[in-house]
Amino acid sequence: MDIDTLIDMLKDYCRDSNKSDDKEIFNSYQQQYLNGYAGVIINSIDDKFEIYTYIKNKDKIASPLLLWKTDSEEKANNYYNRLVEIIKSQDYNVLIGFCKSGL
Repeated sequence: MDIDTLIDMLKDYCRDSNKSDDKEIFNSYQQQYLNGYAGVIINSIDDKFEIYTYIKNKDKIASPLLLWKTDSEEKANNYYNRLVEIIKSQDYNVLIGFCKSGL
């Protein structure tokens, strides 16, 4: 599959993230994915966390995908690690499946 096609498919599953100016990146991971990039981010906002993944190339992005929010650092890290494993697998069918059904 081409990354443009994947991004177009996944855009319907993007949700709004917190637009706060106090948001800081707590942890992040990125790697090559198809002919673009995919990554996972944990943002810290006022002692709370939002975790999500993204797929991008130089022209398009599908983000945030599989967005989840929590006030537990341990739960945030566990979810982050699950998303990283999905990205590392390079299996876009698994990613699509989780976006359609939830993780």
